[in-house]
Amino acid sequence: MRNKLIAAFACTTALVSTGAASAADLGARYTKAPAYAEPLFNWTGFYVGGHVGYGWGDLGGAGVDGFLGGVQAGANWQFARNWVIGFEADIAATDIGTGGIRQDWLFTARARLGYAWDRSLLYVTAGIAATDTN
Repeated sequence: MRNKLIAAFACTTALVSTGAASAADLGARYTKAPAYAEPLFNWTGFYVGGHVGYGWGDLGGAGVDGFLGGVQAGANWQFARNWVIGFEADIAATDIGTGGIRQDWLFTARARLGYAWDRSLLYVTAGIAATDTN
């Protein structure tokens, strides 16, 4: 009788323990991540850079060509989830010309309004350009 009582107690303890462990798993709930939380890529920030290039063209029937190089700087601000506004300016020294006509420098400044599509930015821009020729 004593052995049956010990066996019954052991079985009851095992069943109660297993039931408690299983019940803990039943309470776990899994939720999906929201479809959209924040932009994957943010265009907000400042930047600086340099550039070099070669220009050519036609000036009253005479061919012009030469090198140019300079620096640029700008800033963008992303707002309303996908919209970006920005400003950029650059200045370059040049030796583009022919004969006695030579372009010494070129400056541009422009504003931008765009729509960000992850790492792509579709935008329109408007600005000014100035140069010095001798």
